[in-house]
Amino acid sequence: MVKRIVAASAFVIAGLALGGALMSLSRDSDPPRVEYLLRWEGLERNADSIEAIVVGCSQGDAVDFGAWDLEGYHLWMLGGDAFEAELIARAALERLDGLELALVVVPRVALHHDNGSSESGHGRRELCYYSVPSLRCIRGDWRSWMRGKVGLIAREDHWASAFWTASREAGGSGQALVDETGFIGRRRSTAIGAAEQAAGSCARALRLIEMQDRSRRAAPGLPSEVESAYLRLALALERRGVRVVFLMTPLFRDHLRAWDERAPGCHAELVRALDRVTSASGAELLDLSRHPGFRGSPQLFRNGDHLNARGARRLTRLLARSLGGPVFMALPRPGGGPASGGPAR
Repeated sequence: MVKRIVAASAFVIAGLALGGALMSLSRDSDPPRVEYLLRWEGLERNADSIEAIVVGCSQGDAVDFGAWDLEGYHLWMLGGDAFEAELIARAALERLDGLELALVVVPRVALHHDNGSSESGHGRRELCYYSVPSLRCIRGDWRSWMRGKVGLIAREDHWASAFWTASREAGGSGQALVDETGFIGRRRSTAIGAAEQAAGSCARALRLIEMQDRSRRAAPGLPSEVESAYLRLALALERRGVRVVFLMTPLFRDHLRAWDERAPGCHAELVRALDRVTSASGAELLDLSRHPGFRGSPQLFRNGDHLNARGARRLTRLLARSLGGPVFMALPRPGGGPASGGPAR
């Protein structure tokens, strides 16, 4: 009898200790966003019809599947890096038997961006682990993995998601946080004035360049790891017959000017890395960052490196022409000429 009481007490104490440890791991991290969980729920529901996905950073919001005769789905993440893009693409591949096209959106800072190694990025990495239905861990990042996965059971955000889903299934009118294409929020259609756009674009570019410079000093080997992540992503998708296109979205002229003046070799460094990836795989690169139809038009942007709703529609029409209709028209393979719709580099 005494042994049973001791064993039961030990079990309770161990459970309380474990619970406390789990809560401490989840404490102080950025609050997970319900929208990202709901997005994966939507992907599971519509898995049979999804033909294309967008992964990468938030510049992926410039792809408007509503303006494209293609059943596509958004899986980009705010501030997402190459390692998270790989994790997300692999998780999607496991669930989408009919996937034909993956657009991998590559930001200008991609080679020097790792959310797992920067204080400001830890919350984003945890959000990725929290929302993506995969047990993979990125580059031995077990602390963020634990904090992200514990969020599924230890945070009220998770139960808010469960409540919202139950309410919807019961016929409730809850707020539509994610649309049918996985898009989070609403596209901002406001066009920014030229003077305001110029100042804001420069300031944003300078912040990104400063972040890149810090990363370059702290992690000089990061670019090769990013390149390897993009190559693994491409090969994993192509083994399943999925067409992979690395996409660099249009940038506003003042944003470009700041990059050219303060970090003149950055774009060439990124293009060389992506060229090596495409040469080692069947992937393609579509670089529209300097496309003349966008860079001088502030009415198409909501900030220096994100298109607004009007810009997204124009970009999507360009992508539809470049990538084709029912049977995707071939873009030039690595070593070929520029992609249709403007100069590629």
